[in-house]
Amino acid sequence: MRTVVKYPANREVKKKLKHGDTKVLANRTGYKKSTIGVILNGHRRMPDMIATEIIKLIEERSALAQKMNQLVQEKPQS
Repeated sequence: MRTVVKYPANREVKKKLKHGDTKVLANRTGYKKSTIGVILNGHRRMPDMIATEIIKLIEERSALAQKMNQLVQEKPQS
């Protein structure tokens, strides 16, 4: 029996996340890790709370990557 993916856009979002992000999202939103997994697999609609936390998580990662790049560029050559 095949399960129907009702929300394929959620699967695209899942591709952008890393392995442990479901646990991070569960801690931040109060949803269970398994519920977030079902949402990211496209079987349930994504609530706004989870969507905003995903956006915040991705923004935090990009800001961290920029700061890391700045530190690497500022590193004095020995």
